[in-house]
Amino acid sequence: MKFTIIIPMFNRAQYIPQTLESVIKQTYTDLEIICIDDCSTDGSAVLLREYSQKDSRIRILTHKENKGPHLARKTGVQNASGDYILFLDCDDVLTPHAVEVIYNALCKNSVEILEYGYHSVHANEDTVPDSAVTADKLFSSLVYDRHPRAGTIWNKAYKTELLKNAFSKMTDFYAVMGEDFYESVVIAYYTKSYTSIHDILVYYNDESGISNTRKNLASIQKDLDSVAAILNGFRNFFDLYA
Repeated sequence: MKFTIIIPMFNRAQYIPQTLESVIKQTYTDLEIICIDDCSTDGSAVLLREYSQKDSRIRILTHKENKGPHLARKTGVQNASGDYILFLDCDDVLTPHAVEVIYNALCKNSVEILEYGYHSVHANEDTVPDSAVTADKLFSSLVYDRHPRAGTIWNKAYKTELLKNAFSKMTDFYAVMGEDFYESVVIAYYTKSYTSIHDILVYYNDESGISNTRKNLASIQKDLDSVAAILNGFRNFFDLYA
C-alpha cells in the first residue's frame, strides 16, 4: 500500500525542515511526498530542492502564481499516485509512526476515509474523533448538526479515487481561510465508508495559522473575499452535483 502525502507550501520556509523531517523519517517508507510550492518568495523553493535531492520520494510541483491552499491541494490530488492520500500543512508535523499506524488500521478495515487524532501544540491539548460519527452521518455532522464538527482536512487518510472524484467537482478559487470546511463537505458527500481511531498522529501548530494573526484592513478584506468565494463554491456544488 502506497501513501501520497500532500504538503502545500507558501512562505513558511522556517517550518520546512521540521515538517519534511517528520515525513521522510516515517517508519512506514512506501511514500510519495508531493510538495506544492505556491509561488513562495522566502527561500522555500531552495530548501525544497535540497530535500528532493536527498530523498527521491519528494516531488516538487510549482505554481507560477500564488493560488492559495485549496488549489495547491487540488494540484497535489491531481498528481497523486498512491493508494491513499494524507494532507499535511507546512507548519505541522507527523508523529514518527503515523503512517504505519494508518496502514495497520486500513489493513483491518479498508475504508475510504480514516480519521485520527491530533495534538494542538500551543493549547497543549489532544483532539480525538467522535466515535459516534459513522459513514452515513459524516456529511450531516458537518452540515446539519446543531453543533457541526470542524471540517479539518489534515487529520484523515483518504482513498485516492475518492479525492480525485471529489476535487474534480470543486470550484477553483483563491481563499485564505475556510477552504478546509468546503473541501471536507464535498468529500463527505461522496464518501461511502468511514471509520476513526483515537491515536494522536499529528502535531498541529495552532499558533502560526492565518486565523491567529493580527488583522489589518487589507487582511480582513481577504478574509471576506475568501468567505464569498467559498459560499459561491458551495452554491455551485449543490446546484450542479448535490
